Amino acid sequence: MVASIAIVEDEPELRSLYCLMLKSRGYSVSFAASGVEEAVKAYEASPEKPSLVIMDVRLVDGTGIDAAEKIALADPGARFLFATADADAICSLRVQGASGVLQKPFSLKDLLDSISRALSSPCPSSVWQYPESYC
Repeated sequence: MVASIAIVEDEPELRSLYCLMLKSRGYSVSFAASGVEEAVKAYEASPEKPSLVIMDVRLVDGTGIDAAEKIALADPGARFLFATADADAICSLRVQGASGVLQKPFSLKDLLDSISRALSSPCPSSVWQYPESYC
């Protein structure tokens, strides 16, 4: 079974690059969005929910954390792989129960390894499940 991945990235070039890289590696891209509201609507409209959402932290209309919170309310089993250039955000995202965090810039190998780990990890009961002292 081919894993379906959603991409939420505000940079059009990166969004297109993610789509091309993932499709070339045999993944299905369920949708690509640039902002919080677009991502939430696309997720809700997806007949089959993606196995993983690759989520940029900074988006045009909010943050990837905002989008993940909204998506997780509707689907507590949703998995998120966050991508960020903000080193301070990485610890916080791990505390909040992200399936993975990638620090930008990253290599194709790093992306594929992170996707593999996120897809093989147990489905979270909630995206925001760990106490602040976790990190």
